[in-house]
Amino acid sequence: PSLRFTIEKELGEEYFVNLGEFKGVTGLIKAIIGYNLVREKVANLMTVSCPNTSCLMYNHKFYCLNEANIPFECQLLPDGRLLPVGYETFGDVLDFPMSAHPKIDANGDLLFHSYTTNVEIIEEQGGSMKVGRYCSKEGKVASYFVPMEKTDYVSFAHNLIFTENYSIIWDCSVHFDTAAMFDGGSYFRTKLDHNLRFGVIPKDASSKEETIWIDTGGPGAIVHPLNSWEEEDGTIVIWTPFCEDLDLTMNTEEINTFLMTEYRLDPNTGKVIDKQIIDHNMNVEFSAVPTMGRKIQYGYTAIQCKSTPGEGCFAGFCIWDMLERKLHKAIYYQDGEVGGEPMVLKDKATDMVYIGIYTYNFEEEQTYFLLFDGNNGDLITRLKMPYRVPFGFHGLWVTKEELSGHFSHHGEKESASVTASKEISYV
Repeated sequence: PSLRFTIEKELGEEYFVNLGEFKGVTGLIKAIIGYNLVREKVANLMTVSCPNTSCLMYNHKFYCLNEANIPFECQLLPDGRLLPVGYETFGDVLDFPMSAHPKIDANGDLLFHSYTTNVEIIEEQGGSMKVGRYCSKEGKVASYFVPMEKTDYVSFAHNLIFTENYSIIWDCSVHFDTAAMFDGGSYFRTKLDHNLRFGVIPKDASSKEETIWIDTGGPGAIVHPLNSWEEEDGTIVIWTPFCEDLDLTMNTEEINTFLMTEYRLDPNTGKVIDKQIIDHNMNVEFSAVPTMGRKIQYGYTAIQCKSTPGEGCFAGFCIWDMLERKLHKAIYYQDGEVGGEPMVLKDKATDMVYIGIYTYNFEEEQTYFLLFDGNNGDLITRLKMPYRVPFGFHGLWVTKEELSGHFSHHGEKESASVTASKEISYV
């Protein structure tokens, strides 16, 4: 139901040019003409991309996200259908894209950021990245600024993490490179002469001068971090899958190598205290924790394996013990079966944590939903789905309480099945 979808449906054909079409001389022509064609149909360029990367439920509103867009709000109906509401600007404040991975902290504040390759926006804002905080108590955006000096490159800043007192972003070694127009491959490429840096931002900061940039001393990239917290002495601890030489080419069966890595940062000195690879053998990505920003025991990542068909399909998942600083357990799916990302399902009444995953069995051509114990990885149930469930990019577990609040916000009554069930999942 996005603006892009609506326009192309009315025209009866594809109208918007995709990034992969910008190749060679023909691609250069498309880049020049395509911009003007888009401007003819869309006033705001931050509403062009498909909002299909991730979802967010915040303040009873359901958002579909893409890091090139501002959030696209939809209404969930009790029968599972979606209705478009419109693009969110938080009171005409958002003038920069929002990433697909904003985070809700313990105060209920929404921490967000994104980056852009749009030259027009970069010139207007004075930088290719912007961070913000929506204050739940005030009901408005409390801070919103460019966190770094203007650079001659655009860094792939897909995600963020946070602790009790800080939001944490990064300036990685993967940069936007227009050379792909002529020699193919991804438009984002690793520059091994550029070090990975963490940007540690106090949550009450309001300017780039307050950002603490910490150089890790070597190249690398982070896409989906696991967790971060502050120790009693103020040390910031980050657990994340880390890739030294990331290749973002999507149409290949080759996979990147991500190793679970622990960073310890000192925000007072602006230096890395320690960096440790937790496990040298397990290739992992797509992370999930029950509660981000606090020191907890277990976190979860998907297992990448050459036996699965390329990026986005996984052979199993890992349970990481962040207190003991080790791999707790690796769980693999049965032969001939691949899974999507692990989703954390938490029972607030008992604090019990479960892991939910959709898998696909190639021989049966059948989708299953698997539910595991989050502590020991034991399989609790295996449900045969009545239809195919594509993995997509990212999933979201929505509790019954959240869903009821969403229905009430839109003046909808719950269906009998939702009322009777304890919780419900939309992915």
